[in-house]
Amino acid sequence: MTTPGLGARTMHGITDDETSYPARIREASNAPQHGGLMSRYDPILADVVAEISAATSKFTRMRSMHEGYAVLLEEVDEMWDDIKANRWPEAMAEAQQVAAMAIRFIHDMQVLRAAEAGA
Repeated sequence: MTTPGLGARTMHGITDDETSYPARIREASNAPQHGGLMSRYDPILADVVAEISAATSKFTRMRSMHEGYAVLLEEVDEMWDDIKANRWPEAMAEAQQVAAMAIRFIHDMQVLRAAEAGA
């Protein structure tokens, strides 16, 4: 059984018990050799999730991989402009938007693929 909502793993047909997979990721990320990776990134991930929420309330789902690529390219270009201008806060905000749109791309393509398969 393929677990919905696990990103690229689902796209590649990799299956996992839906209750154990997120727990295993958090457990591995908090292992001593990773130095509490998840806890360090939790505030950033919360901001990315908020960005996804804002984007989904403003814009419809991406309707193709080409559209998703265009959205990501626009965000990366905006980040690059800020990087070249040495605008740290703006570049980091754009990076957050890149992350959010990359996650949304994965989600929207899963939905599109399932719809095409008749699921």
